[in-house]
Amino acid sequence: MISAATNGGDAAVGFVFIAICIASWIGSTYVAFRIGRSKNRHLSLLWGFFLGWIGVIIVACQRDLTPVETVPMKTADEIEVTRLETQIKLAELRRRVAAAGGVS
Repeated sequence: MISAATNGGDAAVGFVFIAICIASWIGSTYVAFRIGRSKNRHLSLLWGFFLGWIGVIIVACQRDLTPVETVPMKTADEIEVTRLETQIKLAELRRRVAAAGGVS
């Protein structure tokens, strides 16, 4: 009688253990997929699927593949030309205001 109850309890513990392992496996696959999608990595799901939580750590440590927009740097000559153009426009505006009779 005692052995039958023990065997039933062992089966329930085994079932719970297997259910937790499967849930952890599915969870790690999903987390790796979400992290990889945010980093523009399309095969990250496989890292989580085959390596579990170690795969999630690997995906989290990988660099982002999303292209970064770079703003072209202006050279010193381009900056000087822009400054001079601004001064010319300002001088022309002052001349127009003076020709119109000044500020009212």
